Amino acid sequence: MAQNQNSNQSSAAEGIKKSLGLAADVASLRFKLGKAKSRRKAAYTRLGELSYTKYRPRTTDVSEDIENAIAAAVAEITDLTHEITELELRIKLLKAGA
Repeated sequence: MAQNQNSNQSSAAEGIKKSLGLAADVASLRFKLGKAKSRRKAAYTRLGELSYTKYRPRTTDVSEDIENAIAAAVAEITDLTHEITELELRIKLLKAGA
């Protein structure tokens, strides 16, 4: 009987360790997700500022630097959106136990 009780306690301890590991993994992914969303928001802000500079009425010619910066901001937003989607999927899979 004592051996059965020790086995049950061991199983319970393993279950708790697994649950804590899962919670830590989810928390880590959520942290990365928050950082990626923050970086994407900053990239959108930068894109807006660059677009304003490009299209404001006082500007007659658009420098190549602004065009390159806009293209870089759009590429960064695309990459971050992909990263965010991946992180959200990984969180859902972890929660589902896959």
